[in-house]
Amino acid sequence: MVFFERSRQEYAVITNCFTVSQIDYEDMLESHIASGADVTEAVSNGQPLRSYILKRSLLIELLKNYRQTQVFSVEDCVRRKKSSYKFGVYEYEGYCAVIDSIDSYFKASMDLLEPENRNALFLPERPIYTKVKDEPPTRYMKGSSVKRALVANGSTIRGTVIDSIISRAVVIKENTKADHCIIMQKCTIEENCDLAYVIADKNVFIEAGTVLKGTAEEPIVLRKGERILKEEVR
Repeated sequence: MVFFERSRQEYAVITNCFTVSQIDYEDMLESHIASGADVTEAVSNGQPLRSYILKRSLLIELLKNYRQTQVFSVEDCVRRKKSSYKFGVYEYEGYCAVIDSIDSYFKASMDLLEPENRNALFLPERPIYTKVKDEPPTRYMKGSSVKRALVANGSTIRGTVIDSIISRAVVIKENTKADHCIIMQKCTIEENCDLAYVIADKNVFIEAGTVLKGTAEEPIVLRKGERILKEEVR
């Protein structure tokens, strides 16, 4: 509250951490001001993106009066519409994905294998920056096969990768197949494994000869640092 009260900014953007988009908040702010709304929400094809713009003074008012109003978030305020505030919408027409479940995360990730989706999200004029982790180029060893996949640097591929996303420093050994998988950084998949519809968090180890078969609707999720042993798989 001290931060908000000391701020000299007239407007605030309230957003979430699970919507992937390229909303231009300057354009959204101009639309908000032109509309005369008290609160403007971004939507895409009628779907709320749970991103809002409002005056800082109104945000402070909502924060201070939540006990009386039982409004615990800007989203509550917009959904209930029981106040005298004027509500507006900003129609966002670019790429977006709401990641609020395992299946939506899996689907959105697989969608990025399509070049048109990647091009719609990663815009040259609005670059997305991330933490730099320099690694040597990925090595595709003799006998490996990679089709329709995104592979980060630093990996060693000796097996087969199809319709998958492979993060940096991943090791996939001989005669192993990863089909529709998301393998995060520093995972090791030993020889003769058969994986389909698997999401492996960082530093997962999968023993040789392991078979893991999920589905698009229910992918198998492996926790960070988990060790998967062949005899433990049912």
